[in-house]
Amino acid sequence: MKFTAFLISFLLLTFLSNTLAQQDPKARKMLDDLAKATKGFTSIKADFSISLENLKDNIKEEFSGSILIKGDKYFLSAMGAETYFDGTTMWTHLKDIGEVYISSPDEDETSILSNPSRLFQIYQEDFKMRYVSDMVVDGKNLAEIDLYPNDLNQQFSRIKLFIHRDKLQIASAMVFGKDGNTYIFDVKSFRTNLPVKDSEFVFDSSANPDVEEIDMRF
Repeated sequence: MKFTAFLISFLLLTFLSNTLAQQDPKARKMLDDLAKATKGFTSIKADFSISLENLKDNIKEEFSGSILIKGDKYFLSAMGAETYFDGTTMWTHLKDIGEVYISSPDEDETSILSNPSRLFQIYQEDFKMRYVSDMVVDGKNLAEIDLYPNDLNQQFSRIKLFIHRDKLQIASAMVFGKDGNTYIFDVKSFRTNLPVKDSEFVFDSSANPDVEEIDMRF
């Protein structure tokens, strides 16, 4: 579940971040434009792949997933788990073992998880950044931007973003962990403004009668 929480934070940061540059005005403008475009969407649905690489330990794993975001609500499906968050309550459904964990994230400790919309404020001062280059990859005009966390206690040392300059959308991202792991995130599809019901962010107990509910709110 720890990696799932990291994945949720990573994905929400990737899709919703409104990081403001402290040193590089070109990076700031690109990310401001990205944030403005993202704020205009009523919903976001994306399919993605994530690769985990560790050259030292000779590890390379890849899996796919999808995420649906509407305001401060989201649904994430990846690594055999489904995570629902309706803005207040989180359900983590571990499909292989038939269990769902119910929790109310502490806003002070896990503000990214409890309220993704707060990313628009949280990350205003949390990163320094550098506009690395413009490039064309497979006919796509991309901007490469490196983010460096001000908080040296973060689990990662750098995030590298590749942004569609024309569409103002995330194309891919890399997170360089201090443990030697590198997470490579690649957006396969990106759709916006889809009609989404609030019920899609709530685990349906009646439709899953065989799933054991473990309530961690008490």
